Amino acid sequence: MARKKLSARAESIWRWAEPYVQRRVRGLWANLAAKGARRNDGLNYTAWQFSVFVATGDPNREIAAKLLWRACEANGYLAKDGSGVVREVITRVLSLENWQSNPTMA
Repeated sequence: MARKKLSARAESIWRWAEPYVQRRVRGLWANLAAKGARRNDGLNYTAWQFSVFVATGDPNREIAAKLLWRACEANGYLAKDGSGVVREVITRVLSLENWQSNPTMA
C-alpha cells in the first residue's frame, strides 16, 4: 500500500516549522494515515507525540487536531468507529475544550 501524504494545504502550514518538526510530524501523520489495524492505539500515540510539539508551539492545538482528524479519515477510523470516538481522543490528549471537528484547513 502506498504511503499517504499530507495535502498541499496541510503541508503549507509547516513551512515555518523547524525541519526536524516537519519531518517528525510528516512521519507520524503518514504512519497513522496508513494504519489498517489498531487505529485507536495509533491515534493515541500520534496525538501524544503531537502534544509534545504543541507544548512548544509547533503547531498549535487546532492545527494538530485537524491533522489527526485528516489522518483518521484517511485510515478509515472515522468511517468505522465514528466521529465521537476520534473527537474524544483528540480533545482529551490535546486538551481542547469544545473543539468542533471541522477539518477544513484554514
